[in-house]
Amino acid sequence: MKKVFNAHAVGYVAVALAGSLILIGLSFWGVFGGMERVLEDRITTGSRPIDPSIVIIGIDDASLERIGRWPWPRSVFGQLVDRLGASHPAAVGIDVSFSESSTVADDAAFARALHRATYPIVFPIEGVLSRADAHGAFSYVSILSSPRSDFITPTTVLGSVNTITDPDGVVRSFLPSVAMPDSAAPVDAFAIALLKAAGLWRINYVPTSVTRIVYAGPPHTIRSIPAWRILSGEATIPTNAVVLIGSTASDLHDTVVAPTGGGLAMPGVEVHATIANMFLEGYHLADAPGWAVAGWIFFFGGLAVALVARVRRARQVVGWLAAEGIIATVGIVAVAQVGIVIPVIYGELAWAFPALGAFVYRYSIGEKERAAIRSLFSRYVSKEVLAEILKNPGAIALGGEEREITVLFSDIRGFTTLSESLPPKEIARILNDYFSVMTEEVIAHGGVLDKYIGDAIMAFWGAPVEDSRQAQNAIGAALAMQRRLKELNVIFAQRGDPEVRIGIGIYTGPAMAGNLGSPRRLNYTVIGDTVNVASRLEGLTKQYPASIIVGERTKEYAGEGYSFSELGTVAVKGKKEGVKIFG
Repeated sequence: MKKVFNAHAVGYVAVALAGSLILIGLSFWGVFGGMERVLEDRITTGSRPIDPSIVIIGIDDASLERIGRWPWPRSVFGQLVDRLGASHPAAVGIDVSFSESSTVADDAAFARALHRATYPIVFPIEGVLSRADAHGAFSYVSILSSPRSDFITPTTVLGSVNTITDPDGVVRSFLPSVAMPDSAAPVDAFAIALLKAAGLWRINYVPTSVTRIVYAGPPHTIRSIPAWRILSGEATIPTNAVVLIGSTASDLHDTVVAPTGGGLAMPGVEVHATIANMFLEGYHLADAPGWAVAGWIFFFGGLAVALVARVRRARQVVGWLAAEGIIATVGIVAVAQVGIVIPVIYGELAWAFPALGAFVYRYSIGEKERAAIRSLFSRYVSKEVLAEILKNPGAIALGGEEREITVLFSDIRGFTTLSESLPPKEIARILNDYFSVMTEEVIAHGGVLDKYIGDAIMAFWGAPVEDSRQAQNAIGAALAMQRRLKELNVIFAQRGDPEVRIGIGIYTGPAMAGNLGSPRRLNYTVIGDTVNVASRLEGLTKQYPASIIVGERTKEYAGEGYSFSELGTVAVKGKKEGVKIFG
């Protein structure tokens, strides 16, 4: 198979490049994006530790029952701000919109509480987004909600609560910062603004493009204290806590679909708490850069094509490809654990898609080879031998291998005299009739008709298909040729043609068998000393009283069932020792 690979290396390289480039193009255009995100959820989500300083004060169902229907009077939030001040939080983020006016008394009570607060407070801002530049930055086209101006104090900060919802409805990413429509200074994401206000921002930059959210678990994983318990004094928060106040009640519908939800909705305030936890704990998820994905695809694609090209047995190829697939899967999962996401679909197709193309190419090569072999051998071997050859086309690749074979040469006696006495057209007619009959017997006895040399015939057994009965088959063919020649001579006599007599030499021994020539023109043949000796034995039929002469090894391999007569030992050119011959 190595020779086949070398002969078709350019084709396999082209398959690897084409398959890899197609996958890179598909990944660039985002094909399979929805399915890809779902698969990535499987390998990137899981249970992770929660920073103990993060606390959610939930506006839950129980709080709604005790305090009253939503929306609550803003004086309630003023009381909540005062209660939290006693525990000295690091910062508090209130994920509630205060863009509309309430009663004058309530608004005034809330404003007074905000001015009394000794800790930073983050208010949400939300708007219609637009991509600002090609680097992934976004800006607000218009503001949908922001706190009233009388709620802004020296200690209050704005934070964007806009998240990114994927086409399948799942929130997997957020915007670290958003440019304001009337200001050069962007506004940070709600969680980032909260950490900065608390003095806990440990990263010296704020990414401007879309950032993946690293969820710590399913909904309600982060600790939540009902608001009514804080207001009643039954519960307090830890000192220096990072507090997020927001809706957790199902009836308020401030929820999103998270990849860890398993069908359950996650409160929006918990998403912001998750983002804060992500930065405090050092979690991150980033898509692998394009060059890394391309390198992954080229590596696994090239490896898969090389396996298909070089491994001969289909079962072994499948086994190696399965091992490659396992390695790719383990690699994708392992890299995801350190925060780098290689596209799962393209990471797996990286080996599967080029491998499929290589299989198709390999099949087409095999079909072309079988067609060429069928064309080459169909006239010179039996159907049974041809079927065996087609099972393993690689056995007759350019070059050769040493085989134990039996070679037969036959020649017409007195052909020169015959050709001088007849016109060329008559000679051609007699030879065509003669060759047709002789060839039938060679093929019928499982031999390979090598060539016609003038009036001579060369045939052999034992290659390309091994033949344990090669000596018997060659002798059987020789006897059948003599018998058929007698029948043919009867026909020649009836037509007034001269009688034809032949001599046959058979020798068994080692020889090189294979396709010899150039890639443009090949001939499957055998060469070596065995061929020379067989030709020499055929010539000796003119000197000895035998029309068929065989070598000693052929006689030994033939076994019982034949009557041999020893003719002596003859010297053969190229051999130091004489060759025993038998008639």
